[in-house]
Amino acid sequence: FVLLGDQGHNNIIDVNDIMDEYGNGLTDNPLFALDGNPAYGDGSISPTTQFHYWGKPLYGYYQSSDKWVVRRHLELFMNAGIDFLYLDYTNSTYEYDAGVRALTDVIRELLSEGYENVPRLAFMLPDNVNDSTRKVKSVYDKWYSKEQYADCWFIADEYLNPTGNPMVVGNFTDSQGTYPNPAIDSAVRSRLWLKQMQWPSRDADSNAFPWIEWRYPNGSQPNHGGIMNVSIAQHINSWSSSAYIDAVAGGKKYSYRARGWTPDNSSDHYGINKDNVMAGTNFEWQWQNALNVKDELKMVTVTGWNEWAAPKVGTYNYTVNGVKYGVFNDCFNMEFSRDAEMMEGGYGDNYYMQLVRNIREFKGKSIEKTDNVMLFDESSAVSADNITALAAKFVDIKGDAVVRTAMSVGAKYDYSDSSNRNNIVETRVGNDEKNLYVAVTCNDVIEHPSQNDASWMNVYISTASNATWEGFSFVIGRERGDGSVSIEKFNGNGSSTVKAGDAKFDLNEKTVLYTIPLSALGISPGAVIGIKATDNLQEFGNINDFYISGDSAPLGRLNYAYKIA
Repeated sequence: FVLLGDQGHNNIIDVNDIMDEYGNGLTDNPLFALDGNPAYGDGSISPTTQFHYWGKPLYGYYQSSDKWVVRRHLELFMNAGIDFLYLDYTNSTYEYDAGVRALTDVIRELLSEGYENVPRLAFMLPDNVNDSTRKVKSVYDKWYSKEQYADCWFIADEYLNPTGNPMVVGNFTDSQGTYPNPAIDSAVRSRLWLKQMQWPSRDADSNAFPWIEWRYPNGSQPNHGGIMNVSIAQHINSWSSSAYIDAVAGGKKYSYRARGWTPDNSSDHYGINKDNVMAGTNFEWQWQNALNVKDELKMVTVTGWNEWAAPKVGTYNYTVNGVKYGVFNDCFNMEFSRDAEMMEGGYGDNYYMQLVRNIREFKGKSIEKTDNVMLFDESSAVSADNITALAAKFVDIKGDAVVRTAMSVGAKYDYSDSSNRNNIVETRVGNDEKNLYVAVTCNDVIEHPSQNDASWMNVYISTASNATWEGFSFVIGRERGDGSVSIEKFNGNGSSTVKAGDAKFDLNEKTVLYTIPLSALGISPGAVIGIKATDNLQEFGNINDFYISGDSAPLGRLNYAYKIA
């Protein structure tokens, strides 16, 4: 979604703040009342037509034009194995140019830096055929016809897309059933692959592009000619806020499937059980349906990433005891929403990690299959000046550790961040019979730490036998001596550690090399370990900081997998 901070979306109203103040009652909460009706419908608290956030993103109430956030999103997508992003243009009024321009700018920057697995873009236009006809000409003239953006668009492989043209999704069939609609400009029809959208309330079309499925509560999502959708929650025959009210008040219909929905939902009709919501049982069920037939699929589409807000609407006849109330369509609170992006509090990064795991299973990748093994004779000369013997090489995006200078939506909060310091670009790993070697290389000359800087160029290690803090077992380098650094072991009490030994370190201009005794880690040949390099994290013991501060390679909770030889 590229609407955050754009037209009609330039104010911060958070549902949770209003709930905290007024409670979850229907008859005395301004959230549900239309302006001035009933009397507590104070338009200054919860205005009709204004967007309301269902929760707070981990990166704050950011604008879609914030390139710092866009670059982090794209890095997360690249690490997850996401091939393309479909942009929600289903609102026929706006086109959100600022958010699209930020995406295209950063995609072009990443491509120019040599990265090949950068997600490309596809527009998803309105379901209304006349709106799609107008909109496809507009986006063609504005974006696709411009040579500088030529590398930004998603082109599906030939077994799905025989035209070899960029994909645009919309309603391109006219009232007579002619596809593509002859009213669409001929240049547009010849230069784009106009992919028909599957609207979820209609019968499944084997040639259409699905973005969500509503009609199959007791069975798998349909296979649309090799394409299947997986979504986090589904607002079936009910709006998000009205389903919430029904769930709290003893609802009237149980068609909405919230984040915690399961096929056996006899005791939790909507799927709002907290444990299930945190675990993403609805999302997992839909993923398993896709994985069960993955050999028949060529593409999985996922809804969604970062919608975050919906307008309060007063045009629907949602009434309780004869009183009409406003509704929120696509998202309302954590349970009744469908974003995977990391949130502050709540589910944290659960849905991103769930997304990564299932994409990797769909693509046939696993830790167990890692071939990142390198055993060499201990007499080999390994130093910060010569790390060529360390053949297991992991590349990090070099432009992610940059200053953030951005305001929130509505310019309410200043999100400036200058914690970037040493920009990690490569991590090399190897081992001999006695030691594990981890060499971390930065893009520029490494800035030396102050005397008591515990966050300078750390290495986190995860082992199966001792993953006691957020999946991590050891942290290297929080204390330094003369040519040596500390090995600290997480002791199972939060992020508390105990000393587990010392490692040697060697530093040249751009590389720091750690020589870590295998005995201190308690690992032996054949063990697969996780490795993460970081610099200048601001909050030790806060897992979210791996997404936000300084630099982490790889970004977030992910690790590099290495098998001890």
